Amino acid sequence: DFYDQLQCETSTTCSWAPNVYRCYKSGTDIPCNFYNGESACPTTRCTWDSNIILCYETGTEIPCSRYYSINTCPQDRCTFHESVYQCLVKGESIPCNNFYDETACANGDSCMWYSSDDGNYGSCVDSGANKPCTLYNTNTCPTPRCSISDYNTCQDSLDFT
Repeated sequence: DFYDQLQCETSTTCSWAPNVYRCYKSGTDIPCNFYNGESACPTTRCTWDSNIILCYETGTEIPCSRYYSINTCPQDRCTFHESVYQCLVKGESIPCNNFYDETACANGDSCMWYSSDDGNYGSCVDSGANKPCTLYNTNTCPTPRCSISDYNTCQDSLDFT
């Protein structure tokens, strides 16, 4: 995907839409969700939803994840999880990386919490996953899975296989 007009216009498979300042696949309609505002949403093929401020393709179902409050989350097919302020497909577990504290992480399905080496922050991950590289300091950074960045922090190794 290109977000820059010059890059977009040099691609043989892309077209630039000046009215929405976005690049899209040549030979197709500009995606409805590229339009901002009810007046810009083309009613011939798109529908405007004022509850979630979204222009979307007429006849398609809006994904649960596009609803941001308990009042707009459609309860017939979605569930609003107040602990993470997310509307998800009914029966779908909250992804572990959506929990931002240890207590909430412990309530997640098959999640575990790792603290940073300095104890100032942490990360909730799927059970059995490795501790994220960003939680290590430069002295404990496990190579080759992780490496020391140019900024003297531990990061995922780019060439780890």
